[in-house]
Amino acid sequence: MKQGILLGELVKTMSLREAVRTAKEIGYACVELPACDVDGEGELYDPSTAGELCRWIRDQGLEVTSLQCHYHRGFGSDLAEPCVDRTIRMLDVAEACGVGVVNTVSGILTSYNDEQWQRPFDENEAPATEDWARLLASYHRVLDAAAGRSVRVAIEPVFVYMVANTATMRRFVADLGRDDLAVNYDPSHFPYNDEDGVGFLREFGDRVVHVHVKDGRVTEADESAIESRDAWRIRGGRQFGFAPPGQGNLDWPAVLAALREIGYDGALTLEMGHGYEGDPVEIARSNLCFFDELLAT
Repeated sequence: MKQGILLGELVKTMSLREAVRTAKEIGYACVELPACDVDGEGELYDPSTAGELCRWIRDQGLEVTSLQCHYHRGFGSDLAEPCVDRTIRMLDVAEACGVGVVNTVSGILTSYNDEQWQRPFDENEAPATEDWARLLASYHRVLDAAAGRSVRVAIEPVFVYMVANTATMRRFVADLGRDDLAVNYDPSHFPYNDEDGVGFLREFGDRVVHVHVKDGRVTEADESAIESRDAWRIRGGRQFGFAPPGQGNLDWPAVLAALREIGYDGALTLEMGHGYEGDPVEIARSNLCFFDELLAT
């Protein structure tokens, strides 16, 4: 496996090209690009601009593993149509750039409220909603648009999203009824539902084409952290939040062993932010050392 970094957090303090140079200087082998323009203005790339950027990145000696195309409201909301259209445009961009993966998320299930988020998702309840039907239709459109291309569409289960854990992924795959949907695996989301994420890999490992690395931390509830959305309340008087790898509850040797078991040999891409504090450059340096040591064992 090789170490990569999603550049989204770095480009909050520097230009995208400076972020690429920083990733290279730290020692990363590959990068994931956020689906916005090179100036960070929030517009999507066009194929020619992105193609030039990706060629330049490769000239720096870095691989571009994927494009992150995440929409918070997402494919199950009343904003599904523009989200689908923008995602299909990113397929055009990825193909023009020789990038093999576009990472997506299902988006929040709008019928859930904060109280319901405190309990595990049930694979049998989500399909009863209009949002779920819209989600399925949206992914059919995106996957149909990807057919015949050299680009895979991957979904990342996210802890309070429609596809959130092993149970909802199982139901989603069954209802979708297709084998061309890939997975961007991020184990940090699973502690929210008291899962370790290893079982998910054993069930859906043949779909995994990309991996994010950050940690999930479960502690006693801290009202100030919950009010600021740096953490989320979960059952049992606890809270869930994110942390740099190695500073949460995940058993990383077990996760890496499970990835090896399924034959995964791709990128371990650091995703920063999400409420945990620290200088992104220093977190990126520490992360590289953390996984260098684990991968050497």
